[in-house]
Amino acid sequence: MSFLYVNMLHGCHHQFFVELENACKRIIGMSGEHLTVRMKPTEYVISGYSITVTTNEGLPFPFWIGVNGPRLFFIAYVDATPEIATHAFQFCFGGARKVGWDVNYEKIDSGTSIWATCMTDRDRPLSGESITEEGRFWAADIAMMVQSWVRTCERNQIRRHKLEPAPL
Repeated sequence: MSFLYVNMLHGCHHQFFVELENACKRIIGMSGEHLTVRMKPTEYVISGYSITVTTNEGLPFPFWIGVNGPRLFFIAYVDATPEIATHAFQFCFGGARKVGWDVNYEKIDSGTSIWATCMTDRDRPLSGESITEEGRFWAADIAMMVQSWVRTCERNQIRRHKLEPAPL
């Protein structure tokens, strides 16, 4: 993928993704230590990144974040049934619902796709030439949601699914 293409695809949201990466680097796992973060731009219709946070024990937790104007997307796949995932993550994503995330659990091959969408304020962009307060809020919110998701997975021994998270 060329730099020019990545810049065009992610240009209007570049500062938001930089802020999101920095927020994810502050995530603390169950061991009490910061997780490592790897981000890779994706070539889907919607601007997005495949992000993997990895615990100190080497457990990877990949997810996908996308931005389409004011709409945010979060997608993660877990190796659990939708019923187990819904129960295990009820408090994790319950907080996300309070700020506007619509969270869904969909059966995939031998697992569950957890996908969530959220409409941000159309009049308050996430970023421009620099990050906005709105963008900082949503980046921190996503990082808190990811930290809760990772810790819930660790507590319940729920592992990542073999497929890489992406828009279905």
